[in-house]
Amino acid sequence: MSQQPRVLSIAGLVLVLTLGALSGCRGGEQRDASSTRRDSAGIAIVESSRAAWDSTDAWTVDTTPKLSIGVVEGDSAYMLNRVAGATRLPDGRVVIGDGGSSQLRFFDSTGAFIEAVGRKGQGPGEFQYLRGLERCGADSVFAFDLNWQMKVFTSAGKLGRELEVREPGSTTPPYRLACSPAGVLVISLWGERTRAPTIGFYRSMSKVLVLDAEGRETANLGEHLASERIVTQTGSGPHPFGRQTSSAAGENMVYLGDGERFEIRRYSRDGKLERIQRAPPEDLTIGPSVLEPYRAAELAAATERNRATIERRLAEMPMPEGLPAFTRLRVDVDGNLWAQRVRPSGGVRERWGVFSEDGSFLGHVELPNRFALLEIGDDYVLGVTKDDEAVEVVRVHPLVRSGR
Repeated sequence: MSQQPRVLSIAGLVLVLTLGALSGCRGGEQRDASSTRRDSAGIAIVESSRAAWDSTDAWTVDTTPKLSIGVVEGDSAYMLNRVAGATRLPDGRVVIGDGGSSQLRFFDSTGAFIEAVGRKGQGPGEFQYLRGLERCGADSVFAFDLNWQMKVFTSAGKLGRELEVREPGSTTPPYRLACSPAGVLVISLWGERTRAPTIGFYRSMSKVLVLDAEGRETANLGEHLASERIVTQTGSGPHPFGRQTSSAAGENMVYLGDGERFEIRRYSRDGKLERIQRAPPEDLTIGPSVLEPYRAAELAAATERNRATIERRLAEMPMPEGLPAFTRLRVDVDGNLWAQRVRPSGGVRERWGVFSEDGSFLGHVELPNRFALLEIGDDYVLGVTKDDEAVEVVRVHPLVRSGR
């Protein structure tokens, strides 16, 4: 009898713990300190109420670069003009797509020039307008020409193959493209207007397709917002504060989000919607603090001849419901999703929100001044800076992932 109270106490403890666990997972819902997870018709929904990082485990980027490539004057191999993309190869070499020369320039791990391949032209390995460079294969460099023609180079700089990336059966190039080192390509098409082509604001919708590295369609992700646009007397184009669907590809997944709120959808490579992940909202109001700097910059660039026309256009310009919650997506080597936030007017630092691989929102990473992110490595970020004189420098900065 002397042991009976102890037995009952343990049983009671088990019961309390069990009830506690059940109450924390009621209706398939799980909670932690910063996020809620639930299931809806087979789709996981992860809603973060705040960032998981605190001041002790937030990731930071060292403002001092560990590698810089680019000069104001000197050897032409180091003078960059319209950097279209850059990547760091597994052995530390850096490849830069220089749009001005239509070249892919290879540098060693110390930043010393090795060789350049490509040139202006329309032949094999040549470019009409080098528009992008990514590592869409484990050890291959994918360069994209004017109409998203894909030219695949080996890590040794040899042209392997060329391919026109298109919707199967179409001759029209895509509107936007994203890829992953696993060879996943995501393309969004140009889309159709959702209203009559009159003067004013409209939304263009389009299909989003997943292709393999050979350009074959593997999934149709349905219709999404292509871009929010505006029609004027002189033509049409993306609205300066408009939203558009951004995409990113990882090894076995594709992410899409239109920026209407901080919500991103994750699909499998075969097109199944697996998860919706949401981060805490921020104020996206298009108010005077946003509009006035934009208008001032537009008028500062105006000539005396067209100033009145620009003033009238600015006064009459219709506005979207709000700013985009994000404008670009990237997947890092660990499967974390990065989303570029809208930069404040006059801001010189990019800010990226980061989601963990399981969909919870970790927090924000702020990049160095004037640094445009191109690639995220395990312990580095690679990007390009541009000073007031438009001199471009490709830099690699240490990425400190605290808490790892």
